[in-house]
Amino acid sequence: MKIGYQLYSCRNSAMKNLSAVLHSLAEFGYDGVELAGFCGQKPEELREMMDREGLSAVSSHVPLTAWERDVEQVIQEHRILGCEYLAIPYLDEEYRPGNPAFSNIICRLSEWGERSREAGMQLLYHNHDFEFREVSGKNGLDFLMDSIPSKCLLPELDTCWIKYAGFDPAAYIRRYKGQCPVVHLKDYMSSGKEGEVPYGLLKEETKDGPHKIQKGFTYSPLGYGCQDIGQLVEAAEESGAQWLIVEQDEPDGYDELEAAALSIETLKRYL
Repeated sequence: MKIGYQLYSCRNSAMKNLSAVLHSLAEFGYDGVELAGFCGQKPEELREMMDREGLSAVSSHVPLTAWERDVEQVIQEHRILGCEYLAIPYLDEEYRPGNPAFSNIICRLSEWGERSREAGMQLLYHNHDFEFREVSGKNGLDFLMDSIPSKCLLPELDTCWIKYAGFDPAAYIRRYKGQCPVVHLKDYMSSGKEGEVPYGLLKEETKDGPHKIQKGFTYSPLGYGCQDIGQLVEAAEESGAQWLIVEQDEPDGYDELEAAALSIETLKRYL
């Protein structure tokens, strides 16, 4: 398995000096990056910067607004970048399991997944914890995956939110054996009860855009929180994952690149 890094995790540093960030990630031993926007660069410029450091663009988190605005632009830009995977990163409240518009988003994801497949890319869905609400006798994530052919949509399992929702992330990875090519490894500490507070309450949305983390929850570099990283790596390997993506939504007391270095050092012990 290869190790990638979600650039959202060091977005502040990347916006200041993306070239230096990519160089550091390559020096740490990362094989590629997962994008969440282009850090102010044109696709051609970003591809050149990654190529220079020997990093590949594993995948890219593309929000619903971008898909709705221009599917062809999404496809063409990521062809330039050489992405193998495109991921839906987040669902607004109206589209989440249990809400009326959830059925509508299933149809659109199917369409975008088919278009991605035709272009040689695979569409993924990145979960949080709100997908584990029950829908028609199943949790929302399973309902979503069962509703769309795997050729059009596969899960990008986020181990932090699976655990926080009250499930065993290693067991969940095995549940999707052969169907989870990209796995998000994320560590955290929480003083609250797992499964007690959904993501929509954990992060309070403000009219200005930023999110405020509630007290009692902090993100951690891999190996510095409550996750059993060894078990997660073993499950991902057994399930045929091709990429492990390190993600830390907020530095929470660490320098962004320091956290990236600590996380990959932890991973190297298990690979």
